[in-house]
Amino acid sequence: MTELYTLMRYLQAGLLKDVGIQHFDEWAADFGEVVTDFELKPESDGQYQLKTRFAKFMNLPELMSMFKECADIKTSDTLPLDRPEKDVKEVVAEPSKIQRKAIKSLGKRASKIRSGSVDPREDNMLKITSDGRKIGLDQRLLDPSLPDDPHSKVNMCVRNVFDIYEQTKAQRSTQLIFCDLSTPKPESRQDCFYVYRKNVAKPLGYEMIRKKVGIKADFGFDEVKKHIKENAQEESDKLRNGDVVVIRRPSEDMESIVSQAAVYTDGVLIPDNTRLEDLEMSEIQDMPPKGFNVYDDIKDKLIAKGVPEDEIAFIHDYDTAEKKQKLFDKMNAGEIRVLLGSTSKCGAGMNAQRKMIALHHLDCPMRPSDMEQRDGRIWRQGNENKQVQIYRYVTDKSFDSYLYQMLENKQRFISQVMTSKTPERTCSDIDEQALDYAEVKALCAGNSLIKREMDLQGKIKDLKMEKSRYSERIYEMQDNIRVKYPNQIKLLETNIERSKADLDTAENNAGILRLGGRTYDMNDPESKKAGAEALNEALNNPKNVSAAVSRQVEIGEYCGMKLSMLFDDLMKSWKGCLEGDKPHYLDWNIHTDVGNITRMDNCISHIGKEVGKSEEKLETLKAELVQMEQDVNKPFAKSDELRAAETELDEVHMELTKFTLTDDTAQKEMFERLVEMFTPILTGDIGYQKYTAEGDSMEPFIVEMEGDVLTLAHIYVQNGDLMWDPRIDFKIDYEDRKATPISYEMSGLGIYEDYDIENPTPQLMEKINEMLDYTDGWLDNVEAKDYEPIVFEEKAHCEEHGRDI
Repeated sequence: MTELYTLMRYLQAGLLKDVGIQHFDEWAADFGEVVTDFELKPESDGQYQLKTRFAKFMNLPELMSMFKECADIKTSDTLPLDRPEKDVKEVVAEPSKIQRKAIKSLGKRASKIRSGSVDPREDNMLKITSDGRKIGLDQRLLDPSLPDDPHSKVNMCVRNVFDIYEQTKAQRSTQLIFCDLSTPKPESRQDCFYVYRKNVAKPLGYEMIRKKVGIKADFGFDEVKKHIKENAQEESDKLRNGDVVVIRRPSEDMESIVSQAAVYTDGVLIPDNTRLEDLEMSEIQDMPPKGFNVYDDIKDKLIAKGVPEDEIAFIHDYDTAEKKQKLFDKMNAGEIRVLLGSTSKCGAGMNAQRKMIALHHLDCPMRPSDMEQRDGRIWRQGNENKQVQIYRYVTDKSFDSYLYQMLENKQRFISQVMTSKTPERTCSDIDEQALDYAEVKALCAGNSLIKREMDLQGKIKDLKMEKSRYSERIYEMQDNIRVKYPNQIKLLETNIERSKADLDTAENNAGILRLGGRTYDMNDPESKKAGAEALNEALNNPKNVSAAVSRQVEIGEYCGMKLSMLFDDLMKSWKGCLEGDKPHYLDWNIHTDVGNITRMDNCISHIGKEVGKSEEKLETLKAELVQMEQDVNKPFAKSDELRAAETELDEVHMELTKFTLTDDTAQKEMFERLVEMFTPILTGDIGYQKYTAEGDSMEPFIVEMEGDVLTLAHIYVQNGDLMWDPRIDFKIDYEDRKATPISYEMSGLGIYEDYDIENPTPQLMEKINEMLDYTDGWLDNVEAKDYEPIVFEEKAHCEEHGRDI
């Protein structure tokens, strides 16, 4: 919205000034509307929050009429573009246990940030956004030592790319993978060559003048010389006698780096590994730790599946326009079949669509225009394929849902203006492209029924408010029909009748003025002059003036109507009144004579005009009364819509109730965590384990298994009694791998709760989920405090618990 205002302010400043718009607030008040709606929280926990933002334009015809004076909008639907059919596929990856745990931590961090309990320099929503994007893409971006999840969206992408690669071998079709996050870092690549030139001012006596990262396995010194000759921009870039070239590449087992050196002598690179010592290098070095990035991971996996390395390319290895054009030519020829790139490097200006059969979005860009540019690399003219595929990869219940929500909101706004269609008065509906993003968002937002419930509740609230306003209008119409309009009609009819009678009187006595017992004819010039002087004398008569200050004073008669004078204390001026069946007022000027005669004539003429207006108003009131008598019996126009929304909300509540009663995701996650933390207990090797942590305030922590009931508790002794602070018992279901809380105790506070899980209700399941969430935080604290198990030298029998420990 601000961008459109900025364009208009820059290009149409004069026009905005002419229509009275000086500031953004004025522009936004005329053309924008603030809407409050439910949106996914950025921490990706599947929960929603109310957000108020500009969401739609108003007065679009006027806005677009103004904007199109400086802009010509052309969209793809108005142009005869020969583009292939596109098949958009959403691929949803289930988050791993590590990802789910990381996503939960985002929610806790966001809560602390919103409460103000965290210094913004330590943690803020920008950091959560960055971490959320990493979690959604690949868990190894948080920690490279984490395992590679075979079901991650990166691995799903690799499988799809390879399958399409195999299916289109004969056509040599190409594919493009977009990923803006975790791009390759040139400094971490070991397949490269360097050119060193003697320089005594440098510590080793040599200066590095050229570096090329990303060379093929068969790249030798002849290829180095050819590459430099083709790409040398200046004379100083060319090889000179004495220059040392070093080629470095990983060994076949990827355990070390192999280096080779050659000296340039009379146009030939002569191998000489002794020069490596001068550069403090060796022929074989240990491979340094390699930082993880998605690009290299995808490339290595495709190569492992059988895709030749020279058919895979990174756009980041092509850093000039000339190099990029050569890359695009190879793509169009089918020589390079898989290209990985980011939006900024593979977006606008890339023409490599000739053989492109599939495009893969591994992550979501921040702007709709970026997504449009991405899709435009394959869905464009000049593609030899009749149908193309676009894959969008999302991780369920991750930050991906928030990113696609952002695209949906932005696209909804943009589509209202950047359209070839005739604009409506207001516009807030999502267009097809925004709906596309909304569908992806829904796929990875978790239970869509929660969002639907919120939408319906908001809709019902709005409809009920609208019905309330409708009822108020009905009451108003009933009052108008019974009292207000009949009284107004009767008053108008009486005024019209009286005004017409006064017009008849004036017509029958036209031009006759009577003052002080004398009669003057305004049709006779001499008489008119004398009458004007007599009127002026009456208006200035001290007795009349004194009396007219406090009341209306009759001074004569004009055109058959009583003539009076009075002083308007509010306006501080003299008024005249011609009164027949009703009074008619005019302004006096007590310092003129003939002018006041003209004023009285104008007043009589105005009576006729007022009659005409009153008759028009009378007809309008009668028509409105007839319409109200019809409308007052009409039912609320959206009654069916309100009933349908209430019915659907009841159905959604039923579905949510079923979901609440059957959703055991949190119970299964708790089971897996308990197995991971307390393996010997859950596997039955031991039945009891006590843990302690350093510090006087750290109470011992126990884990105990009796039958299928697992107990977690902090314990302490008070007045000889064993106290629980707290204690939670879990029913362990090994078959379904679930851990369900069945009781909670806090001895010090006298709290004890039992959970009848055999007869679940929505309220009970909500309580159980709260208890599971509480346990999650409790176990986080246990891990953070470094509780260690008390190790017994040999297996013993505990008489108190009747079990081995």
